[in-house]
Order: sequence, then C-alpha cells, then structure tokens
Amino acid sequence: MKITTETADRLVATEKNYANLIYAPLFIIIAVLIFIFNKQINQPTLVYVVGGIFIVAGIAMLLFRKTVDLTLDKSNNTVDISIKRLIGGTNKSVTFSDVSRVQVVTAIVQTQQNSNTGTGFSIGNTNSSGTKQVAHLIMYFKDGTTIDLSDKQKALINSFSLSNKIPNVELGQKIAAFIGVPFAESGQETAQQMVGSVIEAVNTITDKTDEPKI
Repeated sequence: MKITTETADRLVATEKNYANLIYAPLFIIIAVLIFIFNKQINQPTLVYVVGGIFIVAGIAMLLFRKTVDLTLDKSNNTVDISIKRLIGGTNKSVTFSDVSRVQVVTAIVQTQQNSNTGTGFSIGNTNSSGTKQVAHLIMYFKDGTTIDLSDKQKALINSFSLSNKIPNVELGQKIAAFIGVPFAESGQETAQQMVGSVIEAVNTITDKTDEPKI
C-alpha cells in the first residue's frame, strides 16, 4: 500500500497487486501451450493435470486480486475503505471514533526445496534462501470487525536482508497517528531485526549515560 495524497487534513493510500495481472495471463498461456504440444508428450494424463493446475492458478489470481483504496479525512473525521475484486468487494465508511487501533501482524513464510519430496511449504522462523516476511496491515474497529488493508512482502536471504525494517510499519504508524489511535506490532522478527533492536537499545542506554548530570 502506498500513500498517494498526504496533507494536513487528508491522507489517501492505495493497494494494487500488479503481480497477479502479470502472472495470471502467463500461467494461462503456459497451460494453452502445454495443451497445444500435448501430442509430443507420451503421458497425456500428466499434460492435463499440469495444464489444469496452471489454468486454475491463473484464474484464481485474477478472481482474488484485490485493490484497496483508503481515504482518511480529518475535516469530516471519516475513514472510507473500498475493496474491489472481480468477484465481490466491500465498501466501509466509519468515523475516526469507530477505529480502535492499527496493527501490523508479521509472519515468516518459507518455501523449502527437498530433494526427496520436492517442494514443501512451511511457516516458521527459519534460515532459508526461500524465506519471505509477510506484513499484514490491519485496521481494527470497535464493533469487533477488522480489515486487512495490505499484505506487503519482503524477500529475505537466510533471514537477513539489506534493511531491518518491517514492511507496512511506517505506513501503519502514519495512519494510526493521523486518526489518533494506538499502533501495535505483533508476529515474527528476522534475526537481523532482533539484532538491530538490541543495538538500538544499547545506543539508547549509552546516550542516556553520557548525558551531563545537573
């Protein structure tokens, strides 16, 4: 999710998943090519299975792709959220007082390559080159409902990346501050993020120790 408008009285952010628009047609094209050249393959059953998987995956990407538009207006104290999909969607309009908090929930998602069983999928804080950190930006309302505004991902290399920043945190802090509600983080941190937190804590203590006493 990216901020498109930011003034003293208005904040607008949008989430658009362009990856689905790229991969969905690609998967469907691959499936069509598989069916076209099926005569050159001696295993027709395998052709239909693999081709069918690509078609289903491509259609699912198109159907479940969503765009989110978030508009915060201080002059009216309103939060307007529009979620659009090819199938379904929702529009929600509430006041600032209806929002209880904004939170970023993170998870470390890993895809493993196993020489015996093929590709596996697991969730956990692991050290693998196939590791990603997914950060869900969620808005909580006082009526008990929630809306997942964004699920930004960051690829990790052995649980380390060039930046120790968690995706969506800065945006979540801006939204929470604009509305005037608490901001929270929960979930899994990478090893580098934990090291960065320790260094920051040590620097804070050092700065306080060096302060002149009056």
